[in-house]
Amino acid sequence: MPFTSPPIVHAPGRLAALGRTGLLDTLPEESFDRLTRLASRLLNTPIALVCLIDQDRQFFKSAVGLGEPWASRREMPLAYSYCQHALESAVPLVVDDARLNPVLADSPAVSENGSLAYVGVPLTSEGESLGTLCVVDTRVRHWTDEDVQTLADLAAGAQAEIDLRRAGRLARAGQQYLRALVDAQQAVSAAGTLPRVMREVVLRACLLTRADAAVVETPDGNEMVCRAACGTAEHTVGARHPLGTGISGLALGAGELFHAADTDEAVGFDADACRAAGMRSVITVPFAGVDGIDGVLHVTCGRPHAFSEADVNTVQLLATLLGAALQQDQRLAREQALVAELGQSEERYRAVVETLNEAVLAIDDEGVIRFANPAAEAIFGYAAPELAGQPVRLLLPGHTPGHLAGVRTAEARGVHRTGREIPLEASFAEYRRGGERIHVGVLRDVTDRMRAEREAREAGDALRALVNASPLAIITLDERGDVTLWNPAAERIFGWAADEVLGRPVPFVPERFRDEHRTRREQVLAGAEISGLEALRLRRDGTLMPVSVSVAPLPGRDGGARGLVSFTEDITQRLETRGQLEAYSRELERSNRELQDFAYVASHDLQEPLRKIQAFGDRLQSQYAAGLGEEGADYLRRMQAAAMRMRSLIQDLLAFARVTSQARPFAPVPLEQVAHEVAGDLQARIDETGARVEIGALPQVEADASQMRQLLQNLIANALKFHRDGVAPVVRITAAPAEGGMTAIRVRDNGIGFDERYLDRIFTPFERLHGRREYEGTGIGLAICRKIAERHGGGITAHSTPGEGATFVVTLPVSHSAQTGVR
Repeated sequence: MPFTSPPIVHAPGRLAALGRTGLLDTLPEESFDRLTRLASRLLNTPIALVCLIDQDRQFFKSAVGLGEPWASRREMPLAYSYCQHALESAVPLVVDDARLNPVLADSPAVSENGSLAYVGVPLTSEGESLGTLCVVDTRVRHWTDEDVQTLADLAAGAQAEIDLRRAGRLARAGQQYLRALVDAQQAVSAAGTLPRVMREVVLRACLLTRADAAVVETPDGNEMVCRAACGTAEHTVGARHPLGTGISGLALGAGELFHAADTDEAVGFDADACRAAGMRSVITVPFAGVDGIDGVLHVTCGRPHAFSEADVNTVQLLATLLGAALQQDQRLAREQALVAELGQSEERYRAVVETLNEAVLAIDDEGVIRFANPAAEAIFGYAAPELAGQPVRLLLPGHTPGHLAGVRTAEARGVHRTGREIPLEASFAEYRRGGERIHVGVLRDVTDRMRAEREAREAGDALRALVNASPLAIITLDERGDVTLWNPAAERIFGWAADEVLGRPVPFVPERFRDEHRTRREQVLAGAEISGLEALRLRRDGTLMPVSVSVAPLPGRDGGARGLVSFTEDITQRLETRGQLEAYSRELERSNRELQDFAYVASHDLQEPLRKIQAFGDRLQSQYAAGLGEEGADYLRRMQAAAMRMRSLIQDLLAFARVTSQARPFAPVPLEQVAHEVAGDLQARIDETGARVEIGALPQVEADASQMRQLLQNLIANALKFHRDGVAPVVRITAAPAEGGMTAIRVRDNGIGFDERYLDRIFTPFERLHGRREYEGTGIGLAICRKIAERHGGGITAHSTPGEGATFVVTLPVSHSAQTGVR
């Protein structure tokens, strides 16, 4: 049956949520590794994983007992994945024998890895399934409800770690977004001249949206001119292209915002040209001058789906600020020109006003229109000659000459010829001509400006919605420490309603922490930031709760702080989960100690009766062998052989227990010197087999020296033991750096090798792949190696092909600087 993944694996929303966790392709972390180690031990499985399902692979954030090459790669193709089938349901996926499962039976994980039994508990973020915490066994298992619940409890810990990271990112993102928007608005407002405003807008657009480029273009005749640019488009300042073409042409033609998440799929884009120019994501927003749409602001990025809805709102807000600056600049220029021209002759005055885009009306004391310029036609829909002699109430209902007298600038409501209402900004002045008083009004259609103001209000509403919907308590304080913002999450977490705390000091700081709180507030107002501080806070009912707090200053106009904003999360559940995990860990350590003590005492006490068995057997052999007969002598030999095997088993069991019961503190150990000493100890065996042992450059590590000797002796002795008939053994010991401050020690031989399907078995105590008659030993040596490696914070694995030798890889920390004493 061909391999297919469930549809949920490729769902864009799920993949986006997975990407926002920031966990893919990150290094292992102890918080996740602790959970997989616990899962492996509590459920007695060789493999435990924290697995994240990507579009075409499963990535292992944490892995215990995984064979090569997957352990080194930390990922595996989806064809091997059982976890992907756990995403479709909110309940654990339980598999006793994958060979009997119609979905999993043909998976290469069964045929190649021998993965038969599986339990996976889904992990989520933002309501989307990301992957699982799972355990895998190479044996058929009959999982109990208690097994599944144990894994679910551990998965709650993994879920808490994921949620913690998401909450931290939300807090930091919200904090940065609020501060950046405030900074941008202040910077644009303070820029001064229009060119500086344009430059500030493109810089802020790139910064806030993480765009590759931002450009401001305005029309000049039949061409569009780049007035300001930054990023990869900075070299285009001054460049021209025909009006109506390019990205700006889309926005100008539509007269509204245009957002292309992927230009390969968007209508109206030349996909090849956009790829060549590095534009896969585009936001284009027109902005209005006094006369209507008078330019565009657009941002681009070379990655598809690079911009979020928040980025779109940000570009709209910046375009609104840019339009306001442009309108102010245009009005100022026109009013200055009008004042200058009014000092000239009436003919020149008429020539000037007839070229203005604002409507100019001259009205006598009777309220009759004496003159209207051509722009009045564009605004009101009447031709200028038609308006002459008409009452002003035709255009401005409710306005009379008496009402207009003395009006400098005011908002008014005009009426278009079609009956449509027009929002206006009106300025009136009067002058006398031959004893007659004339009222001259300049009327501007402010429809576009009001739309821009509405869009700015909507952007502010979006920001307020973000604050109101946040799961974190978002609180702002002024310089005195009084509350100026208290969002719904703050009401839910602390219990006080907003109207109870606004304008007052925060009520949730316990008395004994108030001096510390005041000190930290002063530090933040001085410019410091606080991230992830764990503290105790009061609820309204008087109970204390643990919280995580991040705080940053709110910048003021003078460059100093005008207050601060804090993001607070209730971490009660997280700490309870952490406590449960620590209790699990302590219980497991206690159980392990008891088992080790029992194994040591039991094996030690067994030696005394065994010595007596051997002693009496030796006496029977030496004194009574002749009288036993052939059958009796055979029984005696069997008894002595069994006693010898029992003695070997007890000695090996004692050695296995001593790894932890008689461990020594870590100290610097020169592994190369230890390897040479071990080779010397094994010289008789080396000479007997005609072997060659090659020792490369090995590092110095912080470790238990006696256990490093035992580790290397077991691995080299194994390589000498399992050699091919007629082929002299060759053993090579080398080392290389590994990730996370580790070193990888490789012991490679040319012996009989083994089938990697049995990789997990060879590290299990008393497990053997060959009979005792073929090769001596009890099967405890590699189990001791594994226990030593894990005690040192490392691990061991192997890879091999039957008949071609084997390579055992031991990973060890070079230094334990963050740890003390014996584990």
